[in-house]
Amino acid sequence: MSEKSESRTNKLVTIICRSIGRTHLKIALDSISAQSYKPIEVILINSSEKRLENILPLDVQVTVLDQPTPLSRAEAANAGIDAANGSLLLFLDDDDYLSNDHISNLASKMSSDSSVRAVYSGTQKVTSDGEILDQVYSTDFDPILLMRDNYIPIHSMLFDKSLIDEGCRFDPQFEIYEDWDFWLQLAQKTKFLHIPNVTAYYRSGGDSGTTLSDESEKYDPESKISKARAQIFEKWKTQWTGSNINKLIGQSYNELARHCDDLNTQLKIIGEQYDVLKTDLNKVNADYENLNRQKAKLEEELAVVGSYLQESLAKISDLEVEVKQRVTTEKHLRLHEAQLQTSLNEILSSRSWKFTSPFRKARTLSKTVLKVLSFHNTKTHAQKAGVEKTNNIISKNKSRE
Repeated sequence: MSEKSESRTNKLVTIICRSIGRTHLKIALDSISAQSYKPIEVILINSSEKRLENILPLDVQVTVLDQPTPLSRAEAANAGIDAANGSLLLFLDDDDYLSNDHISNLASKMSSDSSVRAVYSGTQKVTSDGEILDQVYSTDFDPILLMRDNYIPIHSMLFDKSLIDEGCRFDPQFEIYEDWDFWLQLAQKTKFLHIPNVTAYYRSGGDSGTTLSDESEKYDPESKISKARAQIFEKWKTQWTGSNINKLIGQSYNELARHCDDLNTQLKIIGEQYDVLKTDLNKVNADYENLNRQKAKLEEELAVVGSYLQESLAKISDLEVEVKQRVTTEKHLRLHEAQLQTSLNEILSSRSWKFTSPFRKARTLSKTVLKVLSFHNTKTHAQKAGVEKTNNIISKNKSRE
C-alpha cells in the first residue's frame, strides 16, 4: 500500500508537545517528522517567550499556541487537548523523543483490538546528552499496580480521543504526577495494552519533578515526591473500592514476600560463600604460617651464607693481594734470572773461562779423590774400634774364669 493510500485509511494522530523552550525541542520535533505513520499533526504549547518558527519541521502540520503567561503542566496538556483535531492523541515533552515506528506500532496494535483505547510501548531512559542508560520502563499493564505507582512514561502512550469526550482531563491541582492521575482516569474507562518494544526515549533531568534520589523518598513525609503521592491518594481513595484496596495490599504483600524470599535465597548463597571463603581463609592462614616458618629458616640460612660469603670475599681479597705480590716477585725473579743468564753467557763465552777449563776439571777431580779418601779413612777407624772392643770383651771373660 502506498503512503498516500495508507494516509486515507489511517486516523489522524495529534501529538501534543508542551515546551518551555528547551534546546532539545528540535530533536523532539525531528523525531515526529521522521515517523513512518501518517497523517500526524502537532499542537505545540509554547510556554516560553522564544520564537519557535525557525525550528519547526516543514513536512508536518504544526500549530503553535504561544502563551502570554506560563501554564502549568496540566494546563498546557489541557490546552493541547482542546486544540487537537486527531482521533488519536499522544503527548511528547520537549526534551524527549520517539523512534521512527513509535506511532505506527501503537496505532497498529490499537486497531487490532476494538476494545482497547490505550496502548503504550517500552521506554528507554537516556542521559541529557542522549546516551543510553540501564533503566528501561516496560511493565505490563496492571490496574492495581497503577494505584500504587506511575510506571507509564507520558510519551509512551497513544490513546483514543473518545476518552477525552467521556470526561478525562488533566487535573490542574497536580503540579507533579498530573500524568499519573490522567492514567488513573483512563484506566477507569479502558484497559491498556503494552508493547514491550522500546520505541520511546525519556531524557533524565527533566522538569516533571518525579526523579528519585532514593526509593525511600517516596515515603518520606517531608519530601516533595511523598507529598505529591499523598495528594494522588487523597483524590482517589474515595473512588477505589474495598476490593481494589485489598488487592493493592495483597499485591504489596506478595511482592514483599517475593522480595523476602529473594533476600533469603541471597542470604543462603552468601552464607555458603562465607563458609567457602572461611575455609579458604583458614587454608591461607595455615599457608601463611608455613611460609613464615620457611621464611625464618631461609633467613637463617641466608645469614649463614652471608657470613660465609663475607669470609670468602675477605679470603679472596687476601688471595688477590698475595697473587699480586707473587706476580710482582715472579717478574723480579724472571728479570734477575735473565740478568744472571746474560752474565753466565758472557762468562762461558769469555777466553778466561776457556783458559781455566783444565784447572776447573783438576779441581773437580781432586775434590772427588778427597771424598773417596775421607770415606776410606772413616771406614778404617771404625774397623780398628771394632777390633779393640772385641779384644776388651775377651779379656773380661778370661779374668772372670
